[in-house]
Amino acid sequence: TLWEAYKLKERLRMILKQTADEAAPMLRQWAADAFLSGIPGFVPLGEKIARRHFDILTTIRSGLSNARLEAINNKI
Repeated sequence: TLWEAYKLKERLRMILKQTADEAAPMLRQWAADAFLSGIPGFVPLGEKIARRHFDILTTIRSGLSNARLEAINNKI
């Protein structure tokens, strides 16, 4: 449902604002919940977050991302 999708999105936003140590178990749980939700779009996202868990935590820990590079690539 739309409400469930909204709650998943907001939970992920909250998780990404935590420290890496705080986010680690929450991110695992979120990925499982997203997969089990059956909501199109969230199922593959849950799978991807589960696969890239370490990379996401590294990004949270370092505070660095490739967002600017991706933005430039999208303009090309």
